[in-house]
Formats: sequence, C-alpha cells, structure tokens
Amino acid sequence: MKITFVTLLSLTLCLNLFADPSFDQSLKVRLPDGTGTVIGKIVVVEPNTDEGFQVAVKVAAYRGIPYAQAPVGDLRWRAPVKLTRLPQEPFSALAFGPECPQQLNTGQRKARSAEQGTGVESGDFPARASEDCLSLNVWTPAMTDAERLPVMVWIHGGGFVRGTAAHPQMDGTRLAARGVVVVSMNYRLGPLGFFHHAAFSDEPDPKVNFGLLDQIAALRWVKANIGGFGGDTHRVTIFGSSAGGASVLCLMLAPQIRGESLFHRAIVQSGGGIGERFSAYGDWAVNPRSAQALAQRFYASLDKSVLCANPTGQAKYEGLTIAQVESRDGIATALRHGISFDQLIGFFGAKWDERNRVIKAEYRNYPFLDGQVVAHRNAVAGFQRGDQVDVPLMIGYSSDEASLLYGLGQTPSRTWIERLLADRGLMPEFSYNSLRRLYGELDDVELVSTVYRDLVFGFPAQILAGLHQTGKKSSAWFYRFGYASPCSQSSTPDRAGHSAEVAYLFGTMPRPPSGNSDGSTRGFGSDLVLSRQLATYWVNLAANGDPNEAYHWPPGSGVSGASTVWPKYEETRRNVFLIDNGGVQGGIRFHSEDGLNDARVSLLDRIRENH
Repeated sequence: MKITFVTLLSLTLCLNLFADPSFDQSLKVRLPDGTGTVIGKIVVVEPNTDEGFQVAVKVAAYRGIPYAQAPVGDLRWRAPVKLTRLPQEPFSALAFGPECPQQLNTGQRKARSAEQGTGVESGDFPARASEDCLSLNVWTPAMTDAERLPVMVWIHGGGFVRGTAAHPQMDGTRLAARGVVVVSMNYRLGPLGFFHHAAFSDEPDPKVNFGLLDQIAALRWVKANIGGFGGDTHRVTIFGSSAGGASVLCLMLAPQIRGESLFHRAIVQSGGGIGERFSAYGDWAVNPRSAQALAQRFYASLDKSVLCANPTGQAKYEGLTIAQVESRDGIATALRHGISFDQLIGFFGAKWDERNRVIKAEYRNYPFLDGQVVAHRNAVAGFQRGDQVDVPLMIGYSSDEASLLYGLGQTPSRTWIERLLADRGLMPEFSYNSLRRLYGELDDVELVSTVYRDLVFGFPAQILAGLHQTGKKSSAWFYRFGYASPCSQSSTPDRAGHSAEVAYLFGTMPRPPSGNSDGSTRGFGSDLVLSRQLATYWVNLAANGDPNEAYHWPPGSGVSGASTVWPKYEETRRNVFLIDNGGVQGGIRFHSEDGLNDARVSLLDRIRENH
C-alpha cells in the first residue's frame, strides 16, 4: 500500500512536489480495509527554535473521514455499524465532519447571537450539528506508508454532552510535526450517546453507552487503517482530557475489547476516577435499569401529537405523528424515526437549581454500568480489582480544577463540600473544620476549590497511579499541571484551569499577532518552550512507553530527551511531577516532589479504602 501524491499539475511536476511550496499539494491514501481512498491536504509547520522545529515540517491532514455508518434512522440508538464503502470515491477529506448534536453552552450562544446580530441568545444546537457525525481526522508527517510512526488517538472532553474533534485548540498539525500520527474522533453525546429505553430490550445490540462504543469503533478503524498513513499499529496511545480522560479510563477497563490490543499506552488528563454527583462526572454505579427509567420519563414527557421531524430519509414516516408511528410500529420505531433535535434538547441538558445554587442534570448523560463496556462502578474500583489493561500510564490533573465548576455556573460552598464529603463516606471523620487543619491557612473560597480539586481529580488520579504501579508490570507517571501563561494579564503563577494543558500539548495556544502593548512578544516565548517540553514527554511515552526516553524523528522535529527526569510513581514516596511557573510569573518549572509529609495523605488513604 503506497501513499501517492496528486496535484492539479501533471505527473511530471508531481515528482517535484516539494520543490515549490506554492504548489497546491495534496495526498491520496487508499485505506487498507478496502473501503476506499481519501484525499488530504499538506500543511507546513515553519521552523521555530522555541518550539523545537529546526526546519519546516510537512504534515498531511485528512479531515472528516467516516469510520462507521451514519447512526440515523434504524441505526439511531444502536451500536456503530462498520462502514463498507466511503460515501464518495475518492473521498475528499479536506473539511471536518459535522459536530455530534449537543447543546450550546452560554458562551457559544452569546457568540452566535453576536454573529446573527439578534441581541438575544438563540439557537440550541451548533450550526453544523448532525446525527451523521461519526468521523475522524488524521494528521501525519509520514510521506510513505513505510515509516511506522507512533500513533496518538485523542478523545475530546465536554462532560459527555458537548465537544468536537474540530475544535481549533485540538488541531493535530503541530503535535504531528513532532513525528507522530495524530488521530481525533467525534463520538455521540448526551442522550444520543448514553440512553436506554425498555423498548430496545429485545434487541441483540448493546443497549447503552453508544458514545463509548463509537470510540471503540474508531480505535478498530485505526488498527485496520492507520498503517496506510505511516502509523505503527503496535504503538497506539489513547489520550484525552476531562470526559476524554474519563473515556480513557473506561476503555482501559472495558471487558468488550479485552485482548484486542487496540492501544498500547494511555494518558489520562483530568479524568477523575471516582465520580461524584455534583459535577459533570458522575459515579458509574448506575445500571441500565436506571437508564431505562430516565428514558421512559423522557418519552412520557413528549407531545405525541407532533409530526415526525427526524430526517431519516424514509418517506413512510412523513406526515405521521409520533403517536401514529408508535401505534403502528411500536415505541422503538417512534424513538428512532419520530424524535427531532428540538425534542431532544431537554434530555441533553443540565438545569439551574436555584435553591442549591448548582447545575443539576435532570437526565443523566454519562456512562452507565452495563457489564459489557462499563463493568465497574468507577475507575478506582476497577483498578483495585486489577482489571485495567497493562500498559504504560500517564495520569494527572490541573492545579485549579474548580475552574470547571465556575465555568458551568456553579459556586461551591461549605455546604456543597460537606455534601461531597458525605457522598464519599468521609463524614464525620473529615469535617469541614478538620479540613481547615489539614489544608492550613486558606480562606473559604480557596479551601472549597482545593478540596474539590483533590477529591474529584487529584486524589483519584494519584490512587489510580499507585494501583497501576503496584498491580501491573507497566509503570505509571503522575503529574500536576499548574503553568499559567504570562501573556494573560489576569493569570496567577502556578494556577492552571481545568484542561489548561491541552493547548500547550497541541501547540495551539493563542499567538499574539502584534505582541504586548509595548510591541514585544514578552512571555509568549515561555509558552512556546513549555509547549515543546510538554509535548516531548507525551510523544516520548507514545513512542517508547517512557516519557524520559528520547524519541528522535527526522527531519528536525526537535523532539528529544526531556529536560528534567520524570520519576515513575512510587506508593512509598507519593511523588508528583509538578509542571508550573515555580511561583514566578513567566517562569517554567518541571520538578518532582514527594508527598509523604503531606498531612492530606490520611484523607487520600481513606478515600482509597472507601472505594
């Protein structure tokens, strides 16, 4: 299987494709699974010594490649079905596929309102949303299929209710230019991704967790096809942040894919591990019967006199009401062919609870315990049993994870934290007042934010690192990301928000067009250096199974040995690798710190015992 070059010029000029960068350059790959041919576009990453690129690196980008049949009509609320042929031959993979249906958040609604000039928040779904959304993207620096480069498969976050692989922050060009093949995928979200109605119970398909099944289908596509893009099918890393990190944990524990060797390293960024009822990450200890109960509530709330509005392409449902479809063909058919985007809105969402001052999910849209894809009530429970796949693991969190809550409109308080402690089974031993003694001199706002960070993200990640390090042959590396860009006037050193490392990892942090107010680009150089070092650890792990083992890839990718050794996690040391400013605005620090003397160890140990 060979990658062939195609241009609008003659074949003779095609042989000299790289002689003149002004040529309209594109690449064509015939997929090894026989489904067809895809055409991508060459992107050039210019040299930048701060970023580590000594010479220009060419990256071929393929966007919007379908990896499964469109989950519409009869395939709605079913496991993804293997694609037999691409929609067109050859398939033009030059544009991202549509986003999966999802609610816009407040910021997105305001932005759309500004674009439309309406002055009001309007529109509930992204303009390019479609249920036909199961597509993925590939960025590769390989110019032949013989290179066998490490592969990194990105899973986007968004609380399992929103997000897209097309987000500019997650563009894979710069990361791929470091000598890896980068893949990202869309997967079904909200009620379309996590739903189970009793009407589906007699069907042989899996009944729930369709979003996770989509991720598995994408990984199977990667195993079958990534060799055609110069990727090594024996060096596949899955990595993700937020709900993407939680997805990585699900995949590490999924019984359905045990033994398939779909991935060989795992990176969990702010993925939690225990879950709690007050944020976007719920405990997985909910069985399909609970999912059924929610789905029945949803269906019962619908106005059945509404005409079918789901564009399934089947004329026999046009002009019929939902009630008529249900009466003629049953509830399952009515759900699949009669429910429109607008009717799904309420089932997507979270609603503001004025009394408790929190956003409360009326309907649950997270992974459900089903015994096939999700077999444990949470990741810690699964790791305690040793059921996770034995691969090198990198896991960590951000220094200011509570930024997630404020972004969702939640304002955690003392009462809120006490409910969280009770939910963890930590009361009355660890009361709010005892936490004051453990955490030292913090005001109420800082204490609540720090406790939330530790209970939901930090301690679970540390517990999982310890369980993996002691229970498996593969090693674990544990980190806390706290770098704050000096380019931001409002930033505080060592305070990084939820998923803040993503932009640095992909090299997509904002590039000031004209520098600072004094005309300089002061501070941005630190961002570039931090981005290079961070990507070095991640790419080294993907290539060699160790963030410290240098990966060299020509030409001039700049990826080399890490500047500071990142020790493996050890339970006796409780060591964490700090990536932050070192307390200095504009500084960069990579530093390993032991946690044995941390008074909070008693709290961490009790959390581990309780889960």
